[in-house]
Order: sequence, then structure tokens, then C-alpha cells
Amino acid sequence: MRVMLTKRKRILNLFAGIGGNRGLWGDEYHVTAVELNPAIAATYAKRFPNDTVIVGDAHEYLLRHYKEYDFIWASPPCTTHTMMMRYNCTDERSERLVYPDMTLYQEINYSSVSGWDIRPDEEYFKQLFRTSKKQIIWGGNYFSDMLPPSKSFVVWYKRYGHHNRNSFADCEYAWCSRGMGVARVIHFPYDGMIRIDRYRGEERFHPTQKPVELYSELLRIYATPGDKVLDTHVGSGSSLIACIEHGYDWMGFEISPVFCAGAQARIDKALQQGKLF
Repeated sequence: MRVMLTKRKRILNLFAGIGGNRGLWGDEYHVTAVELNPAIAATYAKRFPNDTVIVGDAHEYLLRHYKEYDFIWASPPCTTHTMMMRYNCTDERSERLVYPDMTLYQEINYSSVSGWDIRPDEEYFKQLFRTSKKQIIWGGNYFSDMLPPSKSFVVWYKRYGHHNRNSFADCEYAWCSRGMGVARVIHFPYDGMIRIDRYRGEERFHPTQKPVELYSELLRIYATPGDKVLDTHVGSGSSLIACIEHGYDWMGFEISPVFCAGAQARIDKALQQGKLF
């Protein structure tokens, strides 16, 4: 079974580099790549001859052309946006301190063409409740105007220790439908600034990527044999990989062609590993 994708045709690939992430997307989309370094841009063009390659500043190109694309992928050089480099990253030519560029997710989230971070409307929840028996909705605190009161919810506690705060939130909240029991706390250490999944050694590619182990625990607590799991916002595919590993049938939808390709690669790997045993 494959992840279902609502297709978008035009992708803007900012800070393209040599196209490391581009290799996951396939050839069914028109991709425009923007790279500042001419030599690196030339290498990208050789690897992906069907893409349009622009040598220039990604931020400037974005401001002029963002309305022309269905999806925008941005992955700036880590030395200019990593929070951990904030106090020791300097410009090689002037030794001037370079502060991290924290506008990346603003560019993605608040662009009208970003796609992946659009707030669901009342019709979405109406159909979700109509077609499923039990629901777990991450970020349910943002949808309190459309979700009924429920004593059931999950708090994912992410801190590595009581005295060590995370780079971002220390916990996340998931609303659960009525009848799913009392509130639960799942303690699974995780830091959103660390780009490598410490448990599986995978590079994280989605802004809100969650560990497979978290979904495995949710299945252990709430799922019963024979359940079929629907994920309407697949993202990185972690929930579906947990379903594969624990023997649950599943179906997933993802609107972003970039994230769909990345999730599909992870899912295919999980399915292949399952066939080895």
C-alpha cells in the first residue's frame, strides 16, 4: 500500500546544494532549484538535468517568485541557522559573529503555497469523526473551537531530564476522543533541534517529525488487534512505520510531494525489512 498524495506541480527548491533531498522526489514535478554557489549549482544541474537551476540568493528569489509555486522546500546551510551554533559561528572573512537565520519555518509556514501547515476546517473534523471510531489529534489545543470536550488526552513529555529544557517545547499535547480512557503521559526524550534521530540514525526531514517509537507506544495503549489506522497528515511517515512494525493495516494521505516522497522511502524500507524475517 502506498501513501496517497494530493499532487502539486511546481516545487521551488531553495538552498539546493547538490540536490541531496531532491533525489527523493522523482521526476513527475517541475522543480526550480536556487543555489548561490555556481560550482555547486553546476553539479546539481548535471545530476538533475530536467530541473531549472537558478544561480542566486535564495531569499531574494523567494520574495520575488513565491506565488509561482505550489510547494516551497528550504534547507539553508546549517552554519547560519543552527541554534547550537549561535554563540560560536563566525564569518570566515571578517570573524564577525553570524547569528542564526530563524526565518526558515516562517518562510514555509506562512507562505500561502506551503501546503503542509494549513489549519483544518470544520468539514475536515466532521468527515474524520464520520469515518473513524477513535481519534488521536496532535496539536488539539489549537483546535479547541472545533473539538468536543474530552477527558482523554496524551501528553508527550520530551525532556531528557527535569533540569534540561528542550530547544523548543518540553512537551506536546494530543486530543483523544471520548471513551479512550484517562489522560496519559508518555515520556520519550526528543529534541527538535537535533537533526539526526538518535534512536534509528535517520536524518530528520520534516519540521514536526516524530519518532516511530512514540507511535508504537500509542498503538500499544489505544489500538486493538484488527484495527485499521488512518493518518490524514502523514508527514514523515513515522505513524505508518509503527503500524507496519506492529502488524496493523493502514492508509495515509500527504499533500506535500516532498514529504510524501520522503515518507514513501521510509515506508518502503520498513516494508522491505519486514520481508527479511
